Amino acid sequence: MKAVLSTCFLWGLFSQGALLECYTCVGEECKTPKIQNCTDDQHACYVAISEVTSGSSIVPKQRIMIKQCNEVKTCLDKQLSISIGKGGSYRLNVKCCYTDRCNNMTLSLPETVESPPNGIHCPCCFAFDSTECTEVEKLTCTGNETKCVQGAIKISTDLAEEGVPISFQGCATPSACNVPLPSPTISSDHMHWTIEQLQCIKGYEDLTL
Repeated sequence: MKAVLSTCFLWGLFSQGALLECYTCVGEECKTPKIQNCTDDQHACYVAISEVTSGSSIVPKQRIMIKQCNEVKTCLDKQLSISIGKGGSYRLNVKCCYTDRCNNMTLSLPETVESPPNGIHCPCCFAFDSTECTEVEKLTCTGNETKCVQGAIKISTDLAEEGVPISFQGCATPSACNVPLPSPTISSDHMHWTIEQLQCIKGYEDLTL
């Protein structure tokens, strides 16, 4: 019944003809957002905050907040975290809403707290400028990171649009298993990040390694 009422509510909003207005900005804190008129197929506003830490001096740590319009079918509330060992991690928090300027909010990243091992062990690796990583180690998962994942992120710049791939494996929260791909590109300081591949894989207890 709740799903039917929600659908009717959204249909009523979208059928009125007026374009949705959302705040838009990209930056570490998004302190000065502007108002954006969405397109005919964009009926959602969203806020997303993400942080990428490679654990390598080659790729600097990036924390980005983004606010903008989006399509309803691709706008999903989601929190996830991924650990790839040696200090490498990816954290994301996304919140969607469906009324004018509703995304005037601030989100926090999923907390990183010292958690005990949860009994899951995953292959873990990190490879810069490669679509796959082969130097695999064993990573002990902690907290609510109970799934093993492998993925690839493309990093590009304004001067090198073709980008450089980064591949990884590690532990993740279950929400990482159903992320729409490719992810929206997150940009800051002339660098652009896009998750192009992310899927859950078997852990060590399921493999002969």
